[in-house]
Amino acid sequence: MKVLVSPLAYQAAHTDAVYALHPAGHGAYYSGSGDGRLLSWRMSTPDTAIMLAKVDGSIYTINILDNNRIAIGTNRGELYGVDMGHKRLDTSLELGQGIFCSLVQGHTLWLGCALGYIYQVDLRDWSTQGPWKVAGHHVRCLCSWPAAGLVLAGSSDRSIVALSTNGSVAWKQEGAHDDSVFTLALTPQGHLLSGGKDAYIKQWEMLENGLAQINGIPAHLFAVNQLALHPSGKWFASASRDKTIRLWETETLLLIKVINREKMAGASTHSVNRIMWLDHHHLVAAGDDRVVRVFTLEWQD
Repeated sequence: MKVLVSPLAYQAAHTDAVYALHPAGHGAYYSGSGDGRLLSWRMSTPDTAIMLAKVDGSIYTINILDNNRIAIGTNRGELYGVDMGHKRLDTSLELGQGIFCSLVQGHTLWLGCALGYIYQVDLRDWSTQGPWKVAGHHVRCLCSWPAAGLVLAGSSDRSIVALSTNGSVAWKQEGAHDDSVFTLALTPQGHLLSGGKDAYIKQWEMLENGLAQINGIPAHLFAVNQLALHPSGKWFASASRDKTIRLWETETLLLIKVINREKMAGASTHSVNRIMWLDHHHLVAAGDDRVVRVFTLEWQD
């Protein structure tokens, strides 16, 4: 497999590092930053960003809700509801623990927070359940495991924890990585991919009471910040503090392509914090250099 990558758009509208990206469909997407601004973008007008909201603190999570609303979480432990039509904040919660990651399941918003805590927010009335202490340090990532009815959480205590719908711990995989577990992704084949501060990407078999490692590779020079599965499920991208994006075969963990400044003038100059696929041929990336980039990919057999 060969892939041709070219830069499509270079969008420098934020004034601080970008920590959150979220697709909005039809070539649209959102970004959130350490500058506290939530911006809306479209591929059709890549040089124009619309500010939807401004909050105190860094925006770490973005989730699209029903009724033309967005939820954003900050490092200060504040959760905000944003009315996209009127471009204003209309709801807020003070949780007291910094929000690092989030996941929507039906009417429930899961929040992974500082010091190992999990919250659930009922999106119908914004009532909360928790917090539940599920890890020894910050909860860094969340991933749904629908077949088992569980939510998986990666933590800075190096573990991966399986959570029931009521927030209770079903099982805990200690020492999943040698440092913080920053990112999780479930493959179409039912395997789990994980990436961490130890720069490794690991592949796991999902068992009833834990995980069994299938493969593990030193994937980057520094921390793996995020994994993003291609819509086909055949490939995935990884973003790293080493300033690169790498493309891999999902089942074999075979490296296909490295996107970096040495090989492409439009690549990142600092840590790549977040990546996401807009469709089969467009990848969005953002990070510490404050730029939101869009890449075009052409896959060739």
